[in-house]
Order: sequence, then structure tokens, then C-alpha cells
Amino acid sequence: MGSLVDSGRMWRVAVLGEKGEEQVELYEAREGIRFRKNMLDKLVEHLRTRENYVALEAITGVLSPEGEDYSKYAVFLLALKLSEDLAKALGEVHTYLFGVGEDGGPILLASSGWNDDRNHFLNCMGVLLENPDAVEMVVVALPLSKEKQAS
Repeated sequence: MGSLVDSGRMWRVAVLGEKGEEQVELYEAREGIRFRKNMLDKLVEHLRTRENYVALEAITGVLSPEGEDYSKYAVFLLALKLSEDLAKALGEVHTYLFGVGEDGGPILLASSGWNDDRNHFLNCMGVLLENPDAVEMVVVALPLSKEKQAS
């Protein structure tokens, strides 16, 4: 099966971290894998009920491979760290950039894995949503609110 991403096309996400603003570079998804809105609902449920799932406002900018500013769109960055057992099969840390479609469903825009294929990505999403005990940590970074951008 072919790669999920185009390793020659990079998305750049500016994120506020402990040491100031950092740039996260991700490979563009060859196909915009779409999920139903219930995927996002399930993620929000885990963010509300599980200590190992955290959301924070941290995105200060998003640039497409063409240089288009995506900060004005509904986007989020998801960093997934799997438990030691699953990390052997799927890798330890995965970072994905999603846009949110008009129907409220997430669309994969980019991935940190230059050699990810569709099955690998879907397996990671399955663990994230259906087996949260096998996840060491999930961080969902959201764009800064207008109030935080102004300060």
C-alpha cells in the first residue's frame, strides 16, 4: 500500500510551548481522510473524562504547503503517545493536523509520519477512540482564542 503522505509537501504549524513558539512540520496527506462528526464527539468525551487526554489553546499559525494561512479555519493538532506495548507495533508518538469540515467531521490534512499508510493511521485512530487505556497521552492543540491572541 502507498504512503498516506506526500513527503515533498509540508504543513507548518506554529505552537506555543514551554519555551515559546515552536514550529511543527507535518507531511501533507495525499488523501483527505474524512471522519463523521461522532469521531470528534468521542474525542471530546475522552478529553472531558480522561486524565491522559488534554486540550489546550496553543496554535498561533498554520501554513499550507502553498503558504496559505489556515489559521482562520477550524483546525486542531493532535499528538498521540501510545503505551509501551502498542508503541512496538505502531510507533510511540504520532502527530496529526486536522481540519473540521462543514459537517463538523474532522479531515486529515497532515501527519508527522513520512511513511504512514492508511491502515497505520486508522489503527492509531482506533486506539485513540476505542482503547484509551492503551494511550499514554493525547494532547489536542487548538488555535488561540481571539482574546489570547490580542494579549
